[in-house]
Amino acid sequence: MLVIIVVYNGTIHCGARPELYFFIYICTDDQLLSSCLFQVFGNTGSWAAQLITEAGGKVVSIRDVTGTVKNSNGIDIAKLMKHLAENRGIKGFDGGDAVDPTSLLTEECDVLIPAALGGVINKDNADAIKAKYIIEAVNHPTDPEANKILAKKGVLILSDIMANSGGVMVSCFEWAVGRPRGT
Repeated sequence: MLVIIVVYNGTIHCGARPELYFFIYICTDDQLLSSCLFQVFGNTGSWAAQLITEAGGKVVSIRDVTGTVKNSNGIDIAKLMKHLAENRGIKGFDGGDAVDPTSLLTEECDVLIPAALGGVINKDNADAIKAKYIIEAVNHPTDPEANKILAKKGVLILSDIMANSGGVMVSCFEWAVGRPRGT
């Protein structure tokens, strides 16, 4: 097993690097996969989206607590980051169409990256998921029944323990370094 730990300036970057490495790994030799969906655009989701687009990937839909945006041609992540800084959310972003947040998980895409809440992929929606790959960037986004359904469909899943462990490890290191000696 190959384990890659990349430490940048804290957990914000670290949590997203495994998603990028898996994304690059699952790409074909001649071109990057065409589309990624992010369930939530927080620290991990936003960094992973930036890194994936910098590597040549295309992010087609993103959700946060304020709304969901979709652009089949690809979302301009730099423009979205500027919008987020000015507006504290995706709502009102003009670089795509506002869509129903409940439809995000079942949109057509190559890679689905749930990055916020556990249990969002379940027996009720697993059969409708069209992604070829799922990168679990949050703890336990897929319940056991959904795992079985997705496995039968041939969906390859990078489990949460692999995809988001970098940020957890760095948080532990930061905690250990930041605490007083002898405690």
